[in-house]
Amino acid sequence: MSNYSLQQRSTLSSILLVSLLVLLSLCCSYAIAVYGYTTGILILTGIFGLACFVVCFLRPALGFFLSIVLGFIVAAFERLFYGVLTFDFIVELLTYATLFGAVYKKHLEGESFWKGMRHPINFILLGYLTYLFIECFNPNGSLYGALFSVRKTAQIVVLYLTALSIFQSYKNIKHFFYFWIVISGLCGAYACYQQWVGFPAFELDWIYASEVRVAIYQLDNGSFRKFSTLTDPAAFGILMGVSALVTIVMVFKTSLKRSRILFAAALLFQLLGMSFSGTRTAIFAFIAGICFYILMTINNAKTLVFAVFCALVLGFLLLAPIYGSVTLNRFRSAFSFSKDASYEVRNNNRAHIQPYIYTHPIGGGPMTTGTNGLKYNPDHYLAGFPTDSGFLRSALEFGWIGLILVCITFFIVLQQGVHAFFKEGNPLARAFLLASIVALFGNIVAQYSQVAIGANPQIYLYYALVAVIVNISKLENKQKTDV
Repeated sequence: MSNYSLQQRSTLSSILLVSLLVLLSLCCSYAIAVYGYTTGILILTGIFGLACFVVCFLRPALGFFLSIVLGFIVAAFERLFYGVLTFDFIVELLTYATLFGAVYKKHLEGESFWKGMRHPINFILLGYLTYLFIECFNPNGSLYGALFSVRKTAQIVVLYLTALSIFQSYKNIKHFFYFWIVISGLCGAYACYQQWVGFPAFELDWIYASEVRVAIYQLDNGSFRKFSTLTDPAAFGILMGVSALVTIVMVFKTSLKRSRILFAAALLFQLLGMSFSGTRTAIFAFIAGICFYILMTINNAKTLVFAVFCALVLGFLLLAPIYGSVTLNRFRSAFSFSKDASYEVRNNNRAHIQPYIYTHPIGGGPMTTGTNGLKYNPDHYLAGFPTDSGFLRSALEFGWIGLILVCITFFIVLQQGVHAFFKEGNPLARAFLLASIVALFGNIVAQYSQVAIGANPQIYLYYALVAVIVNISKLENKQKTDV
């Protein structure tokens, strides 16, 4: 085809695109004038969603990052349009579009999508997911709750497969780490804005719309725990703590001064955001991850200096004669178990529910605990029970058999990551593996007192890091200069 014909086709495409945008603008303006702003917002959302869907299908890597961005900000938009629109389903649709695009791209390249899937982590995940599917037929639960569980499980599978298909080079893995550090740093920065400037009016309206939120979020001085653009302070705090673990590793491992400055700035906002969230679980997850990092690199002289520095900082935060800071007092309360009323309540709840776990090896069924239980299984014995812990939730809904599978899965993931780290000789690959292992360990520790793995955008980080461990083992013998 001649250059002239290509130019004509490009010009025609541009004209059609501009005409379509003008037509859509006119239709949207008419809808707002006749039916009100709500209808206009719905139309704009539909147009934006359709455009994102096309992008995700045609450019899977870009679609993957776009889905992560929406996972970060979707809760903020739901608060902005509180009671009008729900956007969570959009993220799921984009995740599916991204996977379909990745499969189609592999088809065009003449390569099987399932090539290179043989890995111990994939085998144990397949076994665990099979068990979750079987749990949908648990006679103790309801079909309604089982269908919702299938939907959420399918999203995780699609997300993980998409990450595996995208992370086919060190360059793509590097892009993911850089992207995650930047966007999580921006998320932490917005929490700093909430702390130093104040909540916007729509966020305050959202908090005061529920007495439960006011009771959970309010601090001793009358202010509220910060949640940035995420769903709640707990999810935000844990995400910042785990993201900070990734960033710390990259700060130490990068050789570029410009990148180190960028990472250090992001780390500052992540740690501040974690502190302002008032989430004590995040503090333990972060400290556990730091300890794990020190153990993994204990033979490095810089690590010993870093360990001493961390010990001094922790001692200062715990013992310094500073008593007027609500944030610092909240941090210190994480280490005062005997004085923590919520800790005692959780222990009592766990002791009370243990007999149920012993007598129900396959559990009560999906979506039977907490608020999900009240919604999908309101007559169930577990409905409304505050699991708090991800491990306890697994034990109650999927039985002690499910809990064992969860623990085995976590063990295999960490074992394979540690094995790959000490086996790998490439410095860049070792940095990616170390960041993945440390962050995953922090996530697993957080599961003890919170359901830390399951909501957007946390699941993107968790399963992307698992995909990094799996794929780097396949890239061992490939050219390592593609970054």
